[in-house]
Amino acid sequence: MLIYNFLISTINETKKLSIDSKDKNTVKDKDKFKYAAKDIAKYINKYIYKYRDILNNKKQLLVKKIFYKKINFLWKKDLHNLIKKNIPPKEWYKIKSIEWNNKEISKNLKSPVILKKNGSYHLNIYAYLLNEDYSALVIQYNLTNIKNKNLIWEFSRTFKTKSFTN
Repeated sequence: MLIYNFLISTINETKKLSIDSKDKNTVKDKDKFKYAAKDIAKYINKYIYKYRDILNNKKQLLVKKIFYKKINFLWKKDLHNLIKKNIPPKEWYKIKSIEWNNKEISKNLKSPVILKKNGSYHLNIYAYLLNEDYSALVIQYNLTNIKNKNLIWEFSRTFKTKSFTN
């Protein structure tokens, strides 16, 4: 809207310029118009680049949001399949607490692991992006005994949301 108002006011100013070539002020007014046109072009370019940056940021946020939505789905499905195949140890069902190594990722993902108030095990979840383009995420589980800090089990999974090409 700001650009629009600026352009309208500039157009109105140029309409006021004298077209009569005999007028001494015409040359000055034409010079004013030329400089005003250059200023307008700079101003428009500045806002075009700002707008492109805004669009790129919004696109990146959308890509990120879709990525984490897919990962949440894949992670829940994968964990369900692991439990169905009896891969996690019996201690898995006695997890009292979870700690994430990556706060940024933990804000965007919801752990499908069920916690038990009277559990005696702690789960560390190490999660990191495999690529910066939000195409894959690695999640590693480290299950430890809360009392003696012994590592009970560790397991890692890679979740891909896009196919990789060589």
